[in-house]
Amino acid sequence: MENQFVVAGVQLDVQLGDKQANLDRIQYWLEAPHTEAAQLLVFPECTLTGYCFSSRDDAMQAAEEISGGYVRQLVEMAQDFRKLLSIGMLERDQNQLYNCCLLIGANGKIVRYRKTHLPFLGGDRFVSAGDQAPPVVNLRELNSMD
Repeated sequence: MENQFVVAGVQLDVQLGDKQANLDRIQYWLEAPHTEAAQLLVFPECTLTGYCFSSRDDAMQAAEEISGGYVRQLVEMAQDFRKLLSIGMLERDQNQLYNCCLLIGANGKIVRYRKTHLPFLGGDRFVSAGDQAPPVVNLRELNSMD
């Protein structure tokens, strides 16, 4: 069916500050037979880094730059499995910290949204608010290998 678009919502036990363990869990779900038909896998907020930090220093230490190695590995996974990935993480941008969501295409492109409405919970106590509205994205184009 050409008009069908299959989405899988993934719930997993995120390990606070352990990006490698979280990356391994993401890999597991990409390889799982029950997500094979999905074109988009949506993971929880702060899946890569964890969320419930008790200090800004701990959150900053776990945060990842968009150009960082773990994000590059996520891009490679999206390309290898030909899937769209929606992954949350704490983003470090110089000395700023953001709670962001990445939409990673099978074509290797990344769309980023920095959370604008921050409750006084977990890592959101230590991050800066984003200053842009969520982007509107054509998922088929982002998932296209052309």
